[in-house]
Amino acid sequence: METLSKEAERDPELDRLIDAVTKAEAKKGSVVIDGLLTAWMTLNMDTVKIFLTAPEKIRMQRISKRDNLPFSEARRVTLLREESEKSRFKKYYNFDLDDYSIYDLVINTSLLSVDSNLKVLKTLIKECLNTKNRRM
Repeated sequence: METLSKEAERDPELDRLIDAVTKAEAKKGSVVIDGLLTAWMTLNMDTVKIFLTAPEKIRMQRISKRDNLPFSEARRVTLLREESEKSRFKKYYNFDLDDYSIYDLVINTSLLSVDSNLKVLKTLIKECLNTKNRRM
């Protein structure tokens, strides 16, 4: 991951390719797209923008477990990657990744179980679809 971040810092082409695919998929409609810049790339589209987060310690524990890394290593590589992303996306697009105002919903996933978080997400999406269908 470190190598990929360093390469992306030197050449914006990979980020731009991912962004183009994200926009194309979003235009198809009725899709769920997971990605750091997805909300930014679909800013002017009729989409529901959701940001899932958790406190740093919880995030690092989850990454450590997922990637089978010691906590300290998971923290080190994650913070490096995040700093690279923040810097790149500010430079390439003038996006502030710490600006959550573009999201319709921000969820701290550490507050609820996975099932409860899914329930919240499903309810939001269902209600958004119902509202959209009533407007048509």
